[in-house]
Amino acid sequence: MRLFLHGRSQPSTIMQKLEMGCNNQLPSYTSLLLSNWNLDDTMDDVLDAVETFVSKQAIPDIILQNCNSDDPGRLEHLVSVLLNTAASQRGGSLTIRYDKQRNFPLGVAKGILLGAKQQLFTHASLHSLTLKGMTFTAETSLILQQALSNIPSLQELTIRGNFTLHEVDRRGCTIIGRQNTKSIKHLQEMECTIDIFYDILQGLSDLKVLDLQQCHVPDEYLADILEGLYPETLEILRLNGNMCGEESQQMLHEILIHEQCALKELDLSWQRQPKASKNFSILPLGWLAKVLAKDNTSLETLNLSDNRLLDQDVAELAVALKNNISLQSIRMQNCRISARGILALFHTLPHWSEQLKNVYVDGHQRVEKSSSTRRKIYQGLLENVYLKHLDLPDSCQSRRIAWVLELNKAGRRILLNPSELEETDASSSNSSSESSSSLASSDYAVVQDALWPTILERADRISRQEYLLEESCTNKGASAMFLLLREKGYQSLVR
Repeated sequence: MRLFLHGRSQPSTIMQKLEMGCNNQLPSYTSLLLSNWNLDDTMDDVLDAVETFVSKQAIPDIILQNCNSDDPGRLEHLVSVLLNTAASQRGGSLTIRYDKQRNFPLGVAKGILLGAKQQLFTHASLHSLTLKGMTFTAETSLILQQALSNIPSLQELTIRGNFTLHEVDRRGCTIIGRQNTKSIKHLQEMECTIDIFYDILQGLSDLKVLDLQQCHVPDEYLADILEGLYPETLEILRLNGNMCGEESQQMLHEILIHEQCALKELDLSWQRQPKASKNFSILPLGWLAKVLAKDNTSLETLNLSDNRLLDQDVAELAVALKNNISLQSIRMQNCRISARGILALFHTLPHWSEQLKNVYVDGHQRVEKSSSTRRKIYQGLLENVYLKHLDLPDSCQSRRIAWVLELNKAGRRILLNPSELEETDASSSNSSSESSSSLASSDYAVVQDALWPTILERADRISRQEYLLEESCTNKGASAMFLLLREKGYQSLVR
């Protein structure tokens, strides 16, 4: 449960809520949101009450939103108190965010440093730190680096920008300053900031999640940041809204082919270059296809959405999906893929690994001859009993495809191949072959029974669609079964 305290509320109202919380007259809170606080106008009594409240309630999730002060000391003290409160709880997180992009406040940076130093004496450790809507300079980045060096066990680090497209295209805004500038001094400061970011990541050897979404970091700088990561511990990397190019892709390649790579989720959606046509840029996939085909066995979730993908690259990725044994979910939404690319992707569908259960290629795609494309997708899906979620462009969707997916979810794999269950039971059992066979037959019967609710639910829907207006029709069950068996392709599914 979250306690929301708005800075424009009456001080008496805030004090009343805090006092009731301290006296256990309110439900236990797991989250605290302090929004739009101007600390210069806030009475000391109120701030003291906040400090007392968080120390007694021991809240693990704290959010500081749009909080400002002309006196860095007041902001520094509040941030340090909140950080220590979050750090004292297992899995504690601190989020500091601004709705409009602004320079990283010095008071916030020093508050994080002060709170991190105090953790050394309490043996606490912050689990997650999130900074949104702030632009970093060399000075504030250095303070952040000093702070995080005192929290080496930090698990999750999120740094996000909050830019408009006008700011990105016209002014070249990034999380480390304006890119479109001729000032050598400014460019040198950007390079210095990136070097500090590299040092920050080098000091976080236990980091599992790095979120750099909407930062719009140029390719060469992004590559320098990625170089500071530890492939053997990092599990989630989110890079939506950056400018991943050749240099960054090379660093990602090095991470993915690392012999102890632990990366499970990679988000490369919307890698947008400046002034991109129709807001989309081409993202080459040749390097990624080669890695997935033979060099990486850790990646489970891949997001390539909102990029322009070339048909040849999609075809190479499709071949990689035949050989990859770890991917469970892949997104390629709004990628401007043509019918050729779609067909190349689903041509390999029968050979995809049993681990790959979720594929999303819906949204804006350039699919011509949609009827033949639908038919080929359906034919390929008939041979894949593992896929459970398949989102397609509107022109490629069909009831037959939806029906096959429903049966996949209900266990069509066992229905079509019962010997697979028998082999599994026989290999995992130390008992006699006769008892293994009996066990397999019993489980197979249970699986068949479990499929019938799905089949009958489908029959009911078909019956309602065709006889909704015929009030005199009473024998709905027989009609539904007749319509079900009449559906083209149904017998091929259950024989």
